[in-house]
Amino acid sequence: MNKENIDGLAMSIVDKQRADKFDFSHVYGSIQKLIFTRKKEKDKKILTLNDLEGKSIAVLRNNLLELKIAKKLKNVKIVIFDTYIESIKAVSLGEIDALISEAAILHVANEMGMPYLEPTIFLENKLDMVFSISKNIPEATSIINKSLEAIGKVKLRDIQYKWFLDNPNKVKTKQSLNLAELKYLKNKKVINACIDPNWMPFEAFDKNGIHVGLSSDYFNKFSKELSIPINIIKTKTWNETIEFSKSRKCDIISLAMQTDERKKYLNFSIPYLTTPLVLATKPDKEHFGYIGTLNSIGYLFQREFAGELKIAGKFDEKWKLGIAVRNDDEVLLDIFNKLISNVEEKENTRIFNKWIALKYDEKVDYSLMLKIILFSVIVIGTFIYWNRKLVTARNKLELANKENEKYLEMINSHVLISSTNIDGIITDASDALCTLTGYKKSEIIGKNHNVFKHKDMDDAVFNNIWKTIKSKKIWKGEIKSLKKE
Repeated sequence: MNKENIDGLAMSIVDKQRADKFDFSHVYGSIQKLIFTRKKEKDKKILTLNDLEGKSIAVLRNNLLELKIAKKLKNVKIVIFDTYIESIKAVSLGEIDALISEAAILHVANEMGMPYLEPTIFLENKLDMVFSISKNIPEATSIINKSLEAIGKVKLRDIQYKWFLDNPNKVKTKQSLNLAELKYLKNKKVINACIDPNWMPFEAFDKNGIHVGLSSDYFNKFSKELSIPINIIKTKTWNETIEFSKSRKCDIISLAMQTDERKKYLNFSIPYLTTPLVLATKPDKEHFGYIGTLNSIGYLFQREFAGELKIAGKFDEKWKLGIAVRNDDEVLLDIFNKLISNVEEKENTRIFNKWIALKYDEKVDYSLMLKIILFSVIVIGTFIYWNRKLVTARNKLELANKENEKYLEMINSHVLISSTNIDGIITDASDALCTLTGYKKSEIIGKNHNVFKHKDMDDAVFNNIWKTIKSKKIWKGEIKSLKKE
């Protein structure tokens, strides 16, 4: 680093030892240092800094912050490496117990074919990243600073999230709020949130003005982890929610998709809901097609229409929905990113199953698709963008069918479903139902549905169910059923 032929460093920190040879650009991001260990090291559990005592830890040569952190650790053997590749290999092979780095090192490990690292300790130390530029070329510092200003804080944050927060090896270790964030919440006292008042199953206000939907379950969880309440501000429309956000009446919007326009006054968390756009049809309608998110279509048709929804095609586009935070409050954004990262996959599945009930049709009727496309062109001709999507969908239906199998498997594994004929004979059942009841599918198909009937259930209940179904209405209620044993 002290050689004269080095013009600059792309990832650096402001340091007095470097100031005699380098100028520093504006800060373009900040990252948190972590301790990484080898996965599933049962005999070398490292969960706290005290557990590192007597262990060896890898530090990158000339990385002043990592070296400073390592020297503060008690009775730790510091091993210097020239590259992260060398330190990753050493930890992966068990030659070194741990290393200090940032979340981006997981990308490097994956590229090396060594996805064996996991973060075990989150350090308080945060690194403000700058470019270090040789004092021999001062004009370069000016150019880089102007470039950073042109990119803007929002885009720089997006880049940081892409590589440090929203990566495929997202940290599953629970992230705790640091002292500064806890102090912020103490002074904040309350977080004002706005929602879309009419966007089920994602979110809405019910007839009593209570926040319901997918986002409400997530926010109930978030509230338990915060030391201050989240106050839901009532709005009448989505446009009013946007206006409240612009005027700072709301600190956050519970669920929103990032757009260039919104980035003028909002920052966006990492997504906690991702949903594909799909094309839905109804078997009893000759000309019927609807484009929307998988979640909203499932909710709409299961509750508003008699009959069964069929997914005829899926588009490449997906909506990534996160929390929108006023762009003058970066601490609050960091807090919600931690809360979202702490949500476990089983909790995501539970919330999904609670609000979404949907079946998929594996078979695609191409003639029906053509009718839908032609009819849509006539009815919604002004929506040229969506028409293009439909034409593209027609050419990609075969590929879409394969993708649909994944969603079919998800429904089959997690949603309790049984199908019968008009005589009550079981014709099909989901794996989730079989797992819960203890039956094999072959044991119940062909049998009367009363195989699940519990002695505590009155016959009048089932008579009412059949009467409701035959009248093409939806029956709602609770049924106590028998397991196999």
